[in-house]
Order: sequence, then structure tokens, then C-alpha cells
Amino acid sequence: MSDHDLASCAVDLKQGIPINLPPSVIASVAADYRKVLDEGEAQEESHRRARDEERARRSAKEAALVYRFALILVAFVIPVLCLWLAWDTPAVRLWYAKKQDTPAAYSKVMIEFPGTIQATEAQKRYLVLTDDSAWAAAALSNSFKSLRSYLNSHPEGKHHLAAKDALFAIAQPLWVKTVGEQIPKNIEAFPQSHEEVAERFPVIESLDAVWKKAVEEKSITKVASFRNLSADNQRRWPILTTIKDLARTEWEQVKKSRSLTRIDAFSQAYPELREWYDPEEARQALYDDITWVKEQDQLMYYQRFVSRHPKHPDIPAMQKRIIDMEVAAIAAGDHGALPKAEASGAPRGTRTKIALQNDTGHELTVWFSGKESSKVVLAVGLSQTVNLPNGTFKVAASVNAAHVRNYYGTDEYKGGVYDLSFYISSNPLNLPGDYLPSPLKN
Repeated sequence: MSDHDLASCAVDLKQGIPINLPPSVIASVAADYRKVLDEGEAQEESHRRARDEERARRSAKEAALVYRFALILVAFVIPVLCLWLAWDTPAVRLWYAKKQDTPAAYSKVMIEFPGTIQATEAQKRYLVLTDDSAWAAAALSNSFKSLRSYLNSHPEGKHHLAAKDALFAIAQPLWVKTVGEQIPKNIEAFPQSHEEVAERFPVIESLDAVWKKAVEEKSITKVASFRNLSADNQRRWPILTTIKDLARTEWEQVKKSRSLTRIDAFSQAYPELREWYDPEEARQALYDDITWVKEQDQLMYYQRFVSRHPKHPDIPAMQKRIIDMEVAAIAAGDHGALPKAEASGAPRGTRTKIALQNDTGHELTVWFSGKESSKVVLAVGLSQTVNLPNGTFKVAASVNAAHVRNYYGTDEYKGGVYDLSFYISSNPLNLPGDYLPSPLKN
């Protein structure tokens, strides 16, 4: 029986299909089929084992490759990386800079790692290495700027004393000049602008010499200039007491000068002395002095005197002078022209009566300045007669309204009666504001 027939029979047997063969043959077929199956399973097992062995060999090769890569990484890459990382640390860079021991090497550490201990150490060595060259450059320039730069940049330099000597040599002429000017606050401030050698300037001794000279000269101004010193230095000298003593003589001279200007200047110069030398009392004494008031010949002083001494025998003359000055002030300022008045009837007698009428709607003031001067203040709607000697008068008029200008003019009175009525009307030229017109003619 062929393999094909055997297989067909085996299939039929497996599917339960009856086979028309003797039992012995069927048993033989079954045995052969079992044998074939067993051989197939053995061959399949052999193939599976071969595949497993192949996979095991491949895994072993891959593990070997990984192991070799790891060995290479450990042996080469990691050490290089560690060296690179170590190189970028302040300690290693400082170590390398010390090997070179040059200003440039230390400068790199200072720039790249500021604020670290290594940068501080590098800076110290850098300053030592550059000290001579920095001093040579400063000495060559020999200026305030270069010498100060050396002292500030090399605080522990070996040329510090030489640098301070050079700086003091430059400042010494300026110090002598400052002391010679005898201005205390400048002497006190001088060392502050030369702090590197401040201890070399005898400030207190120089100020003491200036003080003694000011006292010997009895100069209040020079003594008072010590008030501009610091509080600690002011306490070294009896400034206020000395000013008070020296001011006594000057104050007497100021009062004798009879000058408000000098009184004010004294008060402003020595405000702390007002409790001993009262400038206001001195001013009032002048305001109450009739001779001084006449010498000044100023409106405000006349007015003050009249208000304070209404019963003084010179009041009438002063009041005339006040009127004349008030009229002059209106004439000198912006004003309108006051037309001349016309007499009411024929001239007669040596005096003139002027009847004033206020129809302005505001309080009216009229001034007459001449042989006899007069000032009349009229309330709204009131009238008053003024009796004046014949002659030429300067006449001014004003109302207490800001929008109405003052008026001024001259007039000649020849005796008889004049009726003057004042009122406010619209501006005939259509200009802003109202105006005080001329007296109405009768």
C-alpha cells in the first residue's frame, strides 16, 4: 500500500468511515499511521529545538555587544565627560590659573566665576601681579584720577604710601589756598574731597586760627560764618555769645544810621539775636520820628504816621502832602482825561465853592491838589461842597469799582460856584468797561 492509500485510509478511519478491508489490514494501517505521526512529531520537535537554539545564540551575541559597548563607555566616554565637567568648576580653573600664574588667567576666573571663593583668591593674586604696572601708569599720569584709581583698585598695594604722598603733593596747594580764603565751611569740607589723605590736613587747627583772627578783627560776618560748620565743630567755639557781644556795637551803629535797609539787613543776617536786638522796635521808632518820615517823603510812611499820631501838630501839612502824592500816583498811572469844569455864573471873590454830586452808583473819591489840598469821599447819591482858594488845581477822581478807570486833569478856579456831578455811563467808543465822564456842565 502506497503512502497515499495509507493516508486516505487513515483519514477514513479517523472520520469513522467504514473501510472494506480485513481487520488485520486495518490494524496494520493504523500502526503505520501512528508511526508516521510519531515521526512527524519527532521531526517538529527537532525543528523547534533548532529554532530555540538559534534564538539563544542570537541573544547571547546581542548581550555580548551590549557588554562590549558598556565597557567602551566606561573606559572612554565617561572619563572624558568627567574631565570636561571637572574643568568647568572654579576649583579646577583656579588650579589651572595657578599653573599659568598670569594676570590674564586669573582674570578669566574672576570673570567666569564671580562671587566665588576661587574668584576672590584669583583677584588677590591678580592684584599682586598687576600692582607694579598699575602704579607705574598712575605715577606717570600723576593726576587725582589716576592716583585715586590705583589706591581704589589695589587696596593692599605695596605702593600705597607713595601714591598718597603724590596725591597729597597735588592737593597741598589747593589746601593752602582754601585756608587762605578763611571760609570755615570750605576748610571743613576740603578733606572730604580728598579722603585718601584726609588725615594729613589740620582742619581744626586751621579753623581755630581763622576764629582767632575773626575775633581780633571784631568781624561779625566772619564769626557768623562758623555757623555753617557741622554741629560737632560748632560746639568748639562760643559762636553765638561772640556774635552777641560783637553785634552790640554794630547794632548801635545801625540804629544811629536811621536806615530801614540796614535794620532789615542786620535782622536777616543775625536772626538768632532778635531777642536781644529787636529790629521791629527800631523800625517803629523810625515810623514815629516825624523828621525821619519827612526825610523819606513816601506816601506809606506819611499815612502810617497820621494813623498813629492823629493829634500831632504837623498832621495838616502831612495830610496835604498825602493828597498831593495820591493825585500824583493817579496821574502817573493809567487814567482817563478829566475835562475842565465851567463856572456857574460870573467869577467873584478869592475862593471857589465846588458842589460835588455822586451819581456813579459807587463810592466816589475826589482829590484836589493845589495851594490847599482837599480829599472828599462821597457815598452813593450824596453831595458835598468844597471850598478852595482860587488858583490852578490838579484834580483826580476814582470809584471803588475795578472795571472803572481813574480820571485826572487840571483845572483853574477863579471864584464863584462850580457844580460838579459825576456819573457812570456806557463807553462811547464801545470799549470794554464803563467810564467816569467829565463833570456835567450847568
